Amino acid sequence: MNIRPSRAATWSALVQRLRGSPLLRGGALSLLIQAQALPLQFVVAVVLARRLGPVGFGVYSFMLAAVGLVQVMPLSGLDQMVLRFTAQYCATADWERLRGLWRLAWRASLVYAVPSAALALVCAGLGGRIGLGAIAASALAASALLLLVLPLGTFYAAALRGVHPGVLSQVPGSVVRPWLFALLLLGVFVLRPARVGPDAVLLLQGLASVGVVLVARHWLRRHQPAALAGAGVRRETATWLRAVVPYALMGGLMLINVQADLLLLGVLGGARDAGIYKVAVQAASLVVMPLNAANMFVAKHIVTLHAKGDRGGLQRLLRLSSRSTLLVSALIALVIGIGAPWLIGPVFGRAYLGAYAPMLVLCAAQLVNVSVGSVGLVLNMTGGEGAAARAAGVAAALNILLNLLLIPRWGSLGAAAATLITMIHWNGLMYFQVRRRLGVSAAIF
Repeated sequence: MNIRPSRAATWSALVQRLRGSPLLRGGALSLLIQAQALPLQFVVAVVLARRLGPVGFGVYSFMLAAVGLVQVMPLSGLDQMVLRFTAQYCATADWERLRGLWRLAWRASLVYAVPSAALALVCAGLGGRIGLGAIAASALAASALLLLVLPLGTFYAAALRGVHPGVLSQVPGSVVRPWLFALLLLGVFVLRPARVGPDAVLLLQGLASVGVVLVARHWLRRHQPAALAGAGVRRETATWLRAVVPYALMGGLMLINVQADLLLLGVLGGARDAGIYKVAVQAASLVVMPLNAANMFVAKHIVTLHAKGDRGGLQRLLRLSSRSTLLVSALIALVIGIGAPWLIGPVFGRAYLGAYAPMLVLCAAQLVNVSVGSVGLVLNMTGGEGAAARAAGVAAALNILLNLLLIPRWGSLGAAAATLITMIHWNGLMYFQVRRRLGVSAAIF
C-alpha cells in the first residue's frame, strides 16, 4: 500500500536537501558578498554628493563613467576569456596552456593599461587647449591611476575565479574595494577636509584599486595549482584571440543595452526625466542581484561540467541556480513593489514619485531576465560567445529603436517598456541558442 508523505514531511525533506547543497550554500554566500557593501556605497554616494556639490559630483561621476566606458570592451574580453580558459585548463590539468594564457593576458593588460594612463596624463596636461577646465583637467589626471590599475585587477580577478570558484574570488572587488575606498575617504575627510575634490576622490578610487590588485594577486599565487610551478609554457594565441573579439564586442553591446534607455531619455525627454528614471533603474537593479551573485559562483562549474561532457550535471546545476535565484529575486521585487510608494518621497524627495511606474516595469524586465537563467554565461563559458554577441547586437538595435519610438510618447514609462520588450527578446534568443547548442535549459521550466 502506497502511503503518501505528509506535506510537512515533504517540506522538511526539501529543506534538508537545500541545507545540504554546497551549490546553494555557495550561492547564498555569494549573494551576501554582493549585498554587504550596498549600504556603504549608498552612504558614500550621499556624502560625496553633499560634499562635492553638483558641479564637483558631476565631474567625478562623469570621469568615473568615462573610465568605465573606454575600458568596457577590452576588459570584458579579457575577463571572460581568462575565466573560461582558466577553468577549462584546470579541469583538464593542462598546466602548460594555463601558464601561457596567464603570461599573455598579463602582458596584454599592461599593453593596454600603460598607454591609456599616459594618454590621460597628456590630455590633462593640455587642459585648456583641448577645452578642459581646471577641475576637469585635474580629475582626468587623477583618473590615470585607475586606467593603469583596472586592467591588471581584471586579469587577477578573472584568473582567481577560474581557479577558485568560491566566494573568495569575489572578496577583492566586492569587499576590499568599497571598504578600502570608504576608509581612505574617511581619512582624507579627517586629515585634509579642504582638499577633498573630484580629483582627490578619483585618486582614492585608484588607490583602492591598487589594494584590489595586491589582494587578488596574493590569493591567486596562494591558491593556484601546485603543478603549475614546474610546468612549461604553451601558447594558443589564435584560439584565445578568436574568443576575445566576441567577448569584447558583447561587452560593448551589453553596455548599450544597459545605458541606451537612460541616455536616450536624457536626450529626448530632458534631464529631469533622466534623473527620475535613474532612481527606478537603481531600485530594479536589486532584483537581478541574486542572478549576478549566482553567476560569479557557478561560472567555473559550468566550464568544468561542459569539459567533462556531463550534460546531466550541467542541466541540474542550471535548473537549481535559476529556480533559487528567481525565488530570491521575486521576494526583492515584491518588497520594492509594496514599499516603494512609501519610501521614494521621504528618501529621494516628492519630485521622484514619478519613478514608481517605470520601476515596476523594470522590475518585471529583470524578473524575466532571472527566470531564463544564466544563458549568457553558459554561452560564454562553452564556446558560444559568437552567438551571444550576435544576440546582444540584435537586442541593442531593438532597444535603441524602441526607445526612439516610445520615449517621445510615454517618457520614462516608454523607456522602461522598451527595456522590458528588449529583455524578453534578448533572453529568448539566448535561451534557444543554449538549447540548440548544448541540449540543456537554463530556465526555471
